[in-house]
Amino acid sequence: MMNFKELQKELGSISYQNIIFIGLGNPIRGDDGAGLELIEQLEKRHTFQGAHFIKGYTTPENYLVKIIKQNPELVVFVDTARMNKKPGNISEIQSDLIDSKGFSTHTYSMKLIEDFLTSNGVSKIKYIGIEPKTTEISNKLSAEVQEGINRFFN
Repeated sequence: MMNFKELQKELGSISYQNIIFIGLGNPIRGDDGAGLELIEQLEKRHTFQGAHFIKGYTTPENYLVKIIKQNPELVVFVDTARMNKKPGNISEIQSDLIDSKGFSTHTYSMKLIEDFLTSNGVSKIKYIGIEPKTTEISNKLSAEVQEGINRFFN
């Protein structure tokens, strides 16, 4: 399980102005909104001062031009992912496993989006997955996923 301090350490060698965090998910499908919640919390902490934060919801493809115009070194996608772990577990997912983990409940394959970004100058892409408990219709996260996000920061 990954936490905030590990993320800070991992990204420490990159100028924060060259990082874009993009949260994905549908906030009315329960834990599917966890990626949006996590990047909102990251932004509130002001640790990654100068980084860019985008709520991509279920259409990350709508933000590709905006991302490329920023000319980032690193794009970090945060979304729910079925990783067969406990609900609320937050882990990095390797790029080659992205599409098999159901990382995106959204329109396009994340692999296609990754290929597009890397062919347009983005040198690094990182995926952070949050194990959901439920993606049933609800406008709030399950207690387990909310607790996982809280644990991530403590």
